[in-house]
Amino acid sequence: MVQIDKINLGKVLQSLLLVFLLCFFIPAANNFSVKSINEGNYYSENYTRVMEKGYATELEMKFLEEMEEKYLADSELRNSMRAEYYSILIFSLFCLCSIVFFLGLKNILNLPFYVFSTISVLAILLSSSSFGQGIIWSICVCFSFAFSQVRKN
Repeated sequence: MVQIDKINLGKVLQSLLLVFLLCFFIPAANNFSVKSINEGNYYSENYTRVMEKGYATELEMKFLEEMEEKYLADSELRNSMRAEYYSILIFSLFCLCSIVFFLGLKNILNLPFYVFSTISVLAILLSSSSFGQGIIWSICVCFSFAFSQVRKN
């Protein structure tokens, strides 16, 4: 039977956590917030310009209607993509917590508390729309840390 080195496995898991953060959070910030802000600003600038004049030509009204339809359609698509994205992210975090929990119970993994606290903070941030879900995530992570420590002692 092959013995797994606890230190190497801990470093691998910490590296995976860092890659997880980089792969999921940085693209989310760029894709979902910056693009929608730029499109919203472009639409509102054109709308403000027409309102300042007090009238709109037929071409400007047609342009504003098209922009409004496009902006609303893009917003709906972006909102649905965001919901799917965060559900995948929360599921991945759940899998990561489960792996850490079971490896801790088997005495294979010996991770410091800050790794568990990082995971719990991520869980709270991800489920900020549902406060109860954030509390449940935190409790699960704390119990998994406590069980792994009791099992080791």
